[in-house]
Amino acid sequence: MIWLVILYVPVMGASVFIFVRAMYGFFNTKEYFWSILPDCEKECINSFFNCGPRRPIPDYYKKHPPVWNREYVDSLLKRNEILLKYDKEKAEQLFLAEKQLYWSLSAGVLVTGIFAVCLIMR
Repeated sequence: MIWLVILYVPVMGASVFIFVRAMYGFFNTKEYFWSILPDCEKECINSFFNCGPRRPIPDYYKKHPPVWNREYVDSLLKRNEILLKYDKEKAEQLFLAEKQLYWSLSAGVLVTGIFAVCLIMR
């Protein structure tokens, strides 16, 4: 049991640290785009679930989106074009922050699930 806690705490701590740092960067760049985008294009910043980060899409699905995900991919690509048009460097920072948020949250959920299963099976 001790080895499980010894492994869980650092991985979960790193995941939380990366998540908080990425969330800070995400909201800073989002605020930057909110200040420079015209009113007609501000909806691309807030056009998704609770104004939070979007799930990153692999390059293959950007070219060949599945039928059930086509609308999501199209809106994401439109948003990316608009942001890249205004400030390429900040847009890349926003995309990187979204990827970090997604993967750190996924890692945290996975580690917590493994910890819970091992704790139950013990």
